Amino acid sequence: MVGVDMNKDVECTNESITAAIVRAALKSIPKNKGSGEVVSWWSDECKDAVRKRAFGLFQKMHNVQHLNYKMAPAVVRRTISKAKRDYWHKLCCSVGRSTPLENTFNDRS
Repeated sequence: MVGVDMNKDVECTNESITAAIVRAALKSIPKNKGSGEVVSWWSDECKDAVRKRAFGLFQKMHNVQHLNYKMAPAVVRRTISKAKRDYWHKLCCSVGRSTPLENTFNDRS
């Protein structure tokens, strides 16, 4: 066992085992979630659309506000879809016959 003296009483052994588990967990479990996979088509416009959608969750919903709240996810979907389409179009226009394949999809700008 790791740093556990079996000649001690049960409480000390329990504390030693618990401390070893906590140390191992602190070393191996990430402390933050991370930012996830970076996608080339994500833009500030997409970020703003998602932020507006999230803000809508906190607003009280009345007639017109409720309608806007229901339409917000559609706006986000359209914004993200447009960003993907625009990026794909830009990528296709930049690729030529002499463009190396390994440089085509590795560009994350």
